[in-house]
Amino acid sequence: DGDRGRALLLRDRVELISSEGNDRNFALPHLVDELERLKPIFHYAGIYELDGEFYNHDLSHEQIHGICSRSTDRHPHHELIEYRIFDHINTSTLQRKRLDELYAVQFPCNKVIPCMSWIKRSVDDVLEQYQTFVDSGYEGIILRRPHELYHRKRFTGIMKYKPKRTDTYTIV
Repeated sequence: DGDRGRALLLRDRVELISSEGNDRNFALPHLVDELERLKPIFHYAGIYELDGEFYNHDLSHEQIHGICSRSTDRHPHHELIEYRIFDHINTSTLQRKRLDELYAVQFPCNKVIPCMSWIKRSVDDVLEQYQTFVDSGYEGIILRRPHELYHRKRFTGIMKYKPKRTDTYTIV
């Protein structure tokens, strides 16, 4: 459960932006540096904007957000944060082709990582993959229709699937 964010791979710079539009470059300079090194590879593949999450598997969402949201006094452990790429943003290319384009890029670094993706043909296959991820300590999975275009807002072609949490309390 990380902090959602985009990476703009502009000609003269890289911009990391939170889902609310806040700058993340100050807080995460190591990711800016890695994306700058990868930018020529992405540009060669026609990729100019990434959709992903600032993440570390060993940190809570509150800890991740506390590191990523700083605009002064950079967190001493900011280099723990990775950028997990879900997709590249191209509103005229279908999901399956976008993922093929993304996975064709070689990632010679250790903090910018494409998320794993599979084509599942049955509900049972999806539930099995979901259980594997939840058992590994992940929040859940994202389901995407492979023949959908990218949308910059919530829509029915993508769904987050995660367990519901319930607690019982005695009120005295």
